[in-house]
Amino acid sequence: MSIIFKLLGCGGANPLELKISFLGNIGLKDIESMFKPILDDTEISNIKFISNQITFKDSTIIEIQSDKICTIYVFTTIDEIKIKLLKLFNLFI
Repeated sequence: MSIIFKLLGCGGANPLELKISFLGNIGLKDIESMFKPILDDTEISNIKFISNQITFKDSTIIEIQSDKICTIYVFTTIDEIKIKLLKLFNLFI
């Protein structure tokens, strides 16, 4: 039904959220393509995407079911990438 991306480690007690509609299987390449408009390949490779205590790797696939919401946590330690992600997430508040 939908995915909620939660941005971690960018200040504040509550992570910023970005909600998108999605149904079906999703993998790392699908997630990365959603962030390509604002980040290059090197920046994206420095981001961890985590759902249900699983860090997405090339082979990770999860199913987004029609009756459930999937939460994917977005985390990086690089300040320049955090700034770009904050701008993206703030656009959708």
